[in-house]
Amino acid sequence: MRRAVALGIDLYQHHLSPLKGFTCAHHHLYRRGSCSGFARRVVLRWGVLRLVPLLRLRFIACRRAFVALSTVQPPARDDDGKTTNDAADDDLINSCAINAIATGCCSLVPW
Repeated sequence: MRRAVALGIDLYQHHLSPLKGFTCAHHHLYRRGSCSGFARRVVLRWGVLRLVPLLRLRFIACRRAFVALSTVQPPARDDDGKTTNDAADDDLINSCAINAIATGCCSLVPW
């Protein structure tokens, strides 16, 4: 029974999950295994009966991770697809290049 459930999870991970187009929120936030990977490890180690309550707790944690990630605003982008920080970095690089041409050194390089 353990191997059959693990095979089902493998099929999900390799064939259905890539079609969804998004990753597990818990994995994305904590950089640890996904919920399906967690389920596979639990079922192989402790069996199907222990899987159900542990997976329920994991889904609750994943939902909390999703809510936490939903409150984070993505950086604003201009028409070129650059973030505002990218534009500031570009301005700094351009001024440094102009300064390097005019004076022969860049103010960003610590001497």
